[in-house]
Amino acid sequence: MSQPSTSRSRVAAVCLSLTTWTVAVAAAPADDNAFFESRVRPVLIEHCYSCHTDGKKAKGGLALDHRQALLRGGDSGPAVVHGDPEKSRLIEAVRYKNHDLQMPPDGRLTDAQVRDLTAWVKMGAPDPRQAVATPVVAARPAIDLDEGRKFWSFAPLADPAPPEVKDTAWPISPVDNFVLAELERAGLRPAPPADRATLIRRATFDLIGLPPTPADVDAFVGDARPDSFARLVDRLLASPQYGQRWARHWLDVARYADSN
Repeated sequence: MSQPSTSRSRVAAVCLSLTTWTVAVAAAPADDNAFFESRVRPVLIEHCYSCHTDGKKAKGGLALDHRQALLRGGDSGPAVVHGDPEKSRLIEAVRYKNHDLQMPPDGRLTDAQVRDLTAWVKMGAPDPRQAVATPVVAARPAIDLDEGRKFWSFAPLADPAPPEVKDTAWPISPVDNFVLAELERAGLRPAPPADRATLIRRATFDLIGLPPTPADVDAFVGDARPDSFARLVDRLLASPQYGQRWARHWLDVARYADSN
């Protein structure tokens, strides 16, 4: 009778050991990778991947979709300094304390999410993700500075000789020769001369984008000096409106904006 009793005791001991081991595992803290998978990766997927994945979507050169990209960092340097949240730009961005560096841009993460990211960096930023396959990018061609200097906008100013024209009576200034030469090449004739009221209107609209005032028109129409038109052009070129009109085009090309 002692053998069955002994067997039951051994089974009970094994069950007790299994129960104790299960409780101990449940009470133990999650390992670093599990913390990343449960607390960090979901935040990155929901709030970061849309702008920071390796390839064309990596804004600022920063990708956060695999470990190698995280270690590489972006255009502004490493995003994470392992073990040091205070030196990690990722943590600085999600804390929203730097007005010029706030991510995600559409709204701050919750306090709990910020704490999780901070704790993750503090534990060394463990990350089990591997690099994704990226397409091979062809090397950029070398810049030929000598060839670039030949482009018309980089060439030094020159004073070319006015071209020959058939209607030698029409040009008033050397510039007119260039205009008339192209018209004659196309088989066209110049438009008739504009009256003075039309002339000041055309010049003013062209240079400053605004119509002349009635006083300006009257003054120009009554100005009989031979250089009256040259004086008009000089006045328009010296006006602030001229700078404003043409600066708008250049600022659009340069993609200037007051915001980020």
